[in-house]
Amino acid sequence: SRYYALVLVQNGSEKSYLADLLMMRGYARLAGVTCDLPGGVQGADDYGRYLLDLGKAARQAKRGAWGRK
Repeated sequence: SRYYALVLVQNGSEKSYLADLLMMRGYARLAGVTCDLPGGVQGADDYGRYLLDLGKAARQAKRGAWGRK
């Protein structure tokens, strides 16, 4: 069996999912496994698209690893 976790971190005065922050800042990319999110707020497919959009914005802005040569 495998267990997956969604990690919440304190980001200034609010809490954010670690995956969101990593994608937004250009330190991650999406590949592989999807899962259902807590509370049924978004489906796994919608969340995957959301993370891809964050990664694309990070790439275009050359943030994080995308800005390194």
